[in-house]
Amino acid sequence: MSSASGERFQKAHEKLQNIEQCFTKLATDRETLIAQFNENKLVKNELAKMGEDSTIYKRTGSVLATTSVEEARSDVNSRIERIETSLDSVQEKITNTEQELKAQREAVLAARQEFDKEKARREARSQ
Repeated sequence: MSSASGERFQKAHEKLQNIEQCFTKLATDRETLIAQFNENKLVKNELAKMGEDSTIYKRTGSVLATTSVEEARSDVNSRIERIETSLDSVQEKITNTEQELKAQREAVLAARQEFDKEKARREARSQ
């Protein structure tokens, strides 16, 4: 692919691959956040069942320290809020990346068609 249209096709294809890699990473990030969200929802539900006089242990580094039920609930709620914010952000990036993927696929197709036409013209001239 030494022609200009061949180079355009190759660059468009490389850009498409980069966008696909970005999309894959975003999808993985979203899956991780969903797992964290679900895990924290389970913890929140368990904390809701506990009485105010229950003993809660919180791991801080390699140490287990006691904490109040209210503080544990507050910590879990703030984690859930941060995860939801991150999920919204990742979902927005995924939506934008999907649009970018669609546009780039069309660009690759157009570049490929241009390359094929140029190749056919060169072959017709050489005969």
